[in-house]
Parts: sequence; C-alpha cells; structure tokens
Amino acid sequence: MNKKTVLTRKILAVIIIFSLLIPLVPTNVFAHGDMLSNSEHVKTTEKNDGKLKSPSKKGEERKYTEKVSEIKEKRKADEKTFLNSDLSYSTEVYNGPVHYHDSKKEWKPIDNELETNDEADKKDFKYKNKNNKFSAKLSTSTKKKQIVSLKFGKEKLGFGLVDPNAANASMKDGKAIYKDVYQDTDIHYTMLPNGIKEDIILHSKKSATSFKYSVHGTLKAKKVDRYIEFLDKDNNVVWEMLPPFMEDAEGEYSEDIEYSVI
Repeated sequence: MNKKTVLTRKILAVIIIFSLLIPLVPTNVFAHGDMLSNSEHVKTTEKNDGKLKSPSKKGEERKYTEKVSEIKEKRKADEKTFLNSDLSYSTEVYNGPVHYHDSKKEWKPIDNELETNDEADKKDFKYKNKNNKFSAKLSTSTKKKQIVSLKFGKEKLGFGLVDPNAANASMKDGKAIYKDVYQDTDIHYTMLPNGIKEDIILHSKKSATSFKYSVHGTLKAKKVDRYIEFLDKDNNVVWEMLPPFMEDAEGEYSEDIEYSVI
C-alpha cells in the first residue's frame, strides 16, 4: 500500500493523520462517516419510575441530586447509567464507544492506555493496548516486519514500513513514538476507542513526502472513494481507514494527499 503526500507549499512541521477504525454498525448498513477520536459526554437524561422527568417550572427550585452508583446492567456501547441520590437515574450518552463486549458478552469499560507488552512476542512488540474488543501491538523497532499488529476476533491485520531508518519505540503522553523513521520524519501512534491513529510528522523541507507500507494478515485491502476498507473472506468490512488529512504548524488544513493500494 502506497501513501504519497502532495505538498504545494513550504513544509513547516506538517502532520499527516491516518485513522483506522472498526465500523460501529453492521456492515450491511454501513455508511461512511468521520468519527470523533474521543468519547466526550454529550447528553444526560434523568428518569424516575421509568419515565422521563419533566423540566422544572419557572421559579421552581430544582432539587440537587448526585450520582450514587453505576447500574452496570444498563450499560451500552456508548452509554452509562447511574442511580441518583433521589432514587432517579441518569443516563450519560457519549459520542463514541466507552464499553466493549468481553468473551462472556459482558460490557466492560474501554481502557485505551498503552502498556508494556509482557507476552511471548515482547521481543517484536514493545507496547500493547489494555482493554478493548480488539488487541493492538506496536513494534520495538521500525525495522521489524510489522510496526503495527491488530487482532479482532479471528482476523489479523498488520502494517510494516518499507525501507525505514532504524528507530526504537518510546512512549510519551500515552503515544508510541518513533523518531527519525525517515529524514526529519517522526511517526506517532495513538489508541482510539475503536481503532488507532497514525501521525506522520514532517519537520522540514527535507522530510520524506512518500511512504510505502506492507500489509499483513487475513484481510484484503480495497480502496473505495477516499476510504480503504479491509475485508474478510465474506467481503465484510472489518477495519476501515478514513481519508487522511494534514495540518501545518499554523493550523492550515488540507486533504491534498494521494494514496493507493497496489
């Protein structure tokens, strides 16, 4: 897979961003759309005896309530429900997943934090994500066959850099960092609730502007418009790469990026 950036102006700390996500709806009704990369709280509703509480009338003093405990049985992928001190309950709805189904089909909190990999493949992969419905591992060095390895159910997907400099992995602010992967070029990886984000940081006019990746695993890649889909043997979308974009040090935004599957 080849990703080529087209830069029509002076490069000054340009960041190129790629996001690889798991579709959040069944593949047969999937519609392309951008996903926010965090899970901020966006709505709270209060209920009592199963009915929505009416808004307070003008001049009526609203009684203060506080959350007592979470009702785990009412969890959904993007919702948390709490019992309140007045025996009502409130539901918080997020703009992204905050729970995942574990092997017992129970909703568990997503923990996107990267941690040191202590499994059998620790010589190849230095970091892994903590708790999610998919597993992600990041290599000890850019010279490894795969810099990113993802597993979702029985399906595997990995990416390797073609002809990079030797750069060892480090961690800062929750990101896996590889410095000087190519001349004046760093790569950062950040875990998302439903995927992973890659930032390619170009520090000067001498930075690389063309990047090639090898693709590994059980899925086949297919370019659809400006998206790249990764399909299983039944042609179901397992992972999807959103259209990349770039920003410079002054915050100027551009989608003037060419990329293809070869």
